[in-house]
Amino acid sequence: MFCEVLALEAVASELRGKTEFVSLDIETTGLSPKSARIIEIGAVRFNGIGKITKRLSSIVLPGPGYVHWCAHIHGITEAEVRKAPPIAGVLSELIAFIGDRVVVAHNLSFENRFLTEELMAAGLSPAPFRGICTYRAATRLVKGSANHKLGTIAAHFGVKQETAHRALADAETCAQVAVKLVRSAMEPRAKNPQPAPGTKTASTRRNKSKYPQPRNLDGSTLWSPSREQLAIYDAFHSEGDIKVLAGAGTGKTSTLQYLAGSSTTPITYLAYNQSIARDARGKFGQHVAASTIHSLAFQSLKGQAYGPLLDRLNLGFEPTRLIAQRLGATDRSLIQGLGSADLSAACGPHEIALMAMETVGQFCQSDSTEILRKHASKSLERMPASLRKDAGQVVLLFAQEYWDQVVNPRNKHIPINHDHYLKLWLLSKPKIGAPGGVLFVDEAQDLSPAVTGFLKRQTHLKKVFVGDSNQAIYGFAGGADALPSIKTRHELPLTISWRFGTEIAEVANKWLTVLGAKHFLQGNPDRVSTLKRTSQPAAILTRTNDGALYELLEVQKQGKQVALQMDTAYVLDFIKSAEQLKAGRRATHPLLRNFSSWNEVQEFVLRGRSDLTTWFSMVEGYGTKHLTEAISRTVPVAPGIPVISTAHKAKGLEWKSVQISQDFDGALELAMQRGGDSAVVDERRLAYVAVTRAQDTLAAASLKNP
Repeated sequence: MFCEVLALEAVASELRGKTEFVSLDIETTGLSPKSARIIEIGAVRFNGIGKITKRLSSIVLPGPGYVHWCAHIHGITEAEVRKAPPIAGVLSELIAFIGDRVVVAHNLSFENRFLTEELMAAGLSPAPFRGICTYRAATRLVKGSANHKLGTIAAHFGVKQETAHRALADAETCAQVAVKLVRSAMEPRAKNPQPAPGTKTASTRRNKSKYPQPRNLDGSTLWSPSREQLAIYDAFHSEGDIKVLAGAGTGKTSTLQYLAGSSTTPITYLAYNQSIARDARGKFGQHVAASTIHSLAFQSLKGQAYGPLLDRLNLGFEPTRLIAQRLGATDRSLIQGLGSADLSAACGPHEIALMAMETVGQFCQSDSTEILRKHASKSLERMPASLRKDAGQVVLLFAQEYWDQVVNPRNKHIPINHDHYLKLWLLSKPKIGAPGGVLFVDEAQDLSPAVTGFLKRQTHLKKVFVGDSNQAIYGFAGGADALPSIKTRHELPLTISWRFGTEIAEVANKWLTVLGAKHFLQGNPDRVSTLKRTSQPAAILTRTNDGALYELLEVQKQGKQVALQMDTAYVLDFIKSAEQLKAGRRATHPLLRNFSSWNEVQEFVLRGRSDLTTWFSMVEGYGTKHLTEAISRTVPVAPGIPVISTAHKAKGLEWKSVQISQDFDGALELAMQRGGDSAVVDERRLAYVAVTRAQDTLAAASLKNP
């Protein structure tokens, strides 16, 4: 390791004395030392008054594996690098230049990783230097800053920055910032500073005595509300709807609990899933009705003429072969008559049925009242451009027929899903809650356009939308971040994360930076979090279900007990049904009972339906026998039992210690290459969710830095 990272306060007294420090910066060809190289090193020696006594600066030639990139950031040309001295010699100079001095860098972990790799490659092994990170110190000492980048903090302290993104210039700026931070850290802080006469202090602007204390249902005091929560309280008791932008672990549920406890007005609380709704019922008063939007739809339809179709929820999937037959898509002359001979030749009955199903799916997620061509556009992308017009007309006709059959209560054998009955209910233009009541909407970033439009039309209610756009990770399931489209009179943040301390907040803020977030997290000042690997993490978070199974097998090899954050009985039943189909018998699992063979399941998956892809790939990748043995050996989720979970399933959960699985490695790069901008944003959001599940210890692996 190049450098041992210390707290600034631990060495501040040395810099206030006569001891010199060394400020260091590097320029690289990328973000990961596994694939990128150092191409410039800059360092300065400086003392406690910021005087620079010596400089070291050199462009360097990395050696084998060097690929020039990032010239658009630092301006260093490939020709300059090719003529530069080899890095090994410059590293030897740097070691001598530092001597026994403390190293300073802005985001020291970045320099640390690259220099450690390069020293190893060069065969150099100095004892680890002591170092301090000015970025980490700034997040504690500089409050109210838009961000904690070097340029921003330099401007905050009035430090002139000559040139950004060149090693020597950044090292010089960092040296001056370090001096300012040391002075800030060593200034005495009065517990109750007296304001100047006439100054409007926080207490005079918002006198906490007028606010009730948050209390539990038994009347016991819960906590003291923060300034952010008091601002939300004020908005709640004034006119207009509210949008609360709540970062990870910032107490959105407790804030809603505080608001509910301050009012006797009937409140409808819409939760994202049943577990959150159940939890809310135990925390809120009798005047709060907690439910999911699907539960409201289900209960409403249950007593109506459409009630019988709800019994078809457990009929599973229907092979496209059967759907095509029922729709009449197997009649090629019909396809030719509705479209063209070319369409009939290019598009078989399976494709027509599949596109009709997908079109209805898009319609159900939308706020439209009728099936339109735009709902088929995603499916039509698979068709040749010359046939899309004809195909669109045909698909819309079959999609309408499919929808009519699905919602016909007399069709007792046609499967439906939750989106179907929810859309049917929304089309009836229902109203929820009592006039003059309140609506709490939790996890607003994961609403579908259909639900968002419905909620906007509930004009008889005062609405409080709570969510975090940076945690919108359910786009694949129809979620579309509703927060930007929701216009409210009040928009207020929750940024103090009570879940973890500054160290984890720093990692989260790096991801928020690349996501272009409006607000950044402040770590819990009373909680110390560390970034390190532990031999027994409370949770291992993976990017995919395949990753979860890999981690399960690895943990079981060590003879340890472990739980899976999934319905293991449901999975085991699926594996059993897969075996039944492979043996030529009928399957009993709801997802497979309508298929006649495993080959038909494979065809269903390969034709584009994603619902079964995860389960299918698990069976194909690991085999039914191996899977059954591994999952059967898991234990129920319980305190003290380590948990393996995907990051998607971990959303809303927290553990004392979290280890990020290696299946996140390279995911962002792959998204950049294959998925475009939207895929990159999805990966960044998932990474942000993953690194914000830990309370005390986070082993972030490749997710430490975007």
